[in-house]
Amino acid sequence: GGIPGRGTATAQGLAYVLERLLALGEVPALNSIAGSRIAIQGFGNAGRHAAFILRDMGATIVAVSDIAGGAADPNGLDLEQVVAHAKATGSVLGTPGTEALDPQGPLEVDCDILVPAALENQITQANAARVRAKLVVEAANGPTTPGADRILRERGITVVPDILANAGGVVVSYFEWVQNLDNEQWEAAVVQERLRAKMQRATEGVVSTYHHLRHNYGEYRERWRRVVPNAADPTFPDLRVAATATAVGRCWTALDQRGVWP
Repeated sequence: GGIPGRGTATAQGLAYVLERLLALGEVPALNSIAGSRIAIQGFGNAGRHAAFILRDMGATIVAVSDIAGGAADPNGLDLEQVVAHAKATGSVLGTPGTEALDPQGPLEVDCDILVPAALENQITQANAARVRAKLVVEAANGPTTPGADRILRERGITVVPDILANAGGVVVSYFEWVQNLDNEQWEAAVVQERLRAKMQRATEGVVSTYHHLRHNYGEYRERWRRVVPNAADPTFPDLRVAATATAVGRCWTALDQRGVWP
């Protein structure tokens, strides 16, 4: 019978990550989802649900797009109208009263938060300099190329990596597995409570690793130079590096404690 909330889990998990990250003060120019202006590339499962969830948390959705094109309104889109137009025509493009965009248009819209929720390799070295958001939160898998990551970091734009931001879907799939093992049916409120707790703990863990790596960067750089004398300096830590380090560290700890794991 499935589990309540699986369809919206990716978007809902992203909202919980974003909520906790801003509450921790990691984006000085932003302190809350409420009042923020958000552009979303992609209006499929993750992007569409994210638009409504973040709108209901007080954000203004200023742009969305799909494979055919996009719709923008600096004063905020009427999402119900956008959905109705997309159902009638097959695309959000041409929603009455909105500015037409190409499918990548939301990436360059003036906003506080950009949510790439479409395909991989959308923010590249070719367009990263035109991103006008303070924060990028990756709902898609791999939407930002390594070169674009570097440009965004140099411009002071924080990127919340996909490995953290879009993990809500697999988290709730894990919950479904646990539920089925116990022959139970969890209530929607229970799923949401546990998803929020897990995503917020994950956010806190990545942020903690991020600050640890930054604080100890000089030491790590010297150790790296001793191992690989002629190599370039390691990348200065960002949230993507911190998320990866957190994940690898957990694997190492499990291997150390358990030995060979079948």
